[in-house]
Amino acid sequence: MGGKKELEIEEREMKEIDGRMRKIEREIKGLEEMGKEIEEMLGIVRGIGEERNLLWLKG
Repeated sequence: MGGKKELEIEEREMKEIDGRMRKIEREIKGLEEMGKEIEEMLGIVRGIGEERNLLWLKG
């Protein structure tokens, strides 16, 4: 009976670990999306800066 109880405890712990890993996975995906958005914003800012520099050089 003791072995069965230990297996049940280990199974429960493995399920908890699995749940935590899934949560971490979702959080990482969210961070990846945020990183992509930041890259897009930086691209826009760089583009504006380049246009401004060209206008300044022409001015």
